[in-house]
Amino acid sequence: MRHTDPNACKPTDSLCLHASATYLIRKSRFAEAIPVLDRALEAKSDVPAIYKSKAYAYLKLERYEEAVRDTNEALKLNGADLQAGNYREEALDREWGWF
Repeated sequence: MRHTDPNACKPTDSLCLHASATYLIRKSRFAEAIPVLDRALEAKSDVPAIYKSKAYAYLKLERYEEAVRDTNEALKLNGADLQAGNYREEALDREWGWF
């Protein structure tokens, strides 16, 4: 099922909210996706993919400190997530001006 309107999601449906945020991210609507991802995390805070999506949105908005914070949370939940590790490395590189 494809969800594009986060307002159509139940507040406790983290899957629907994450899908809606993913749609917004694919449309480059990063700032709009972040509060939807926050709602998804309120519903279920132990899903590393939600933190990773939020980190990606922060990366695209050049908000590197927040991206690092959320990749750290994703990695706490799944230390083997290579993509989260890559996002973290990119955020640190950009925050420190190495990239």
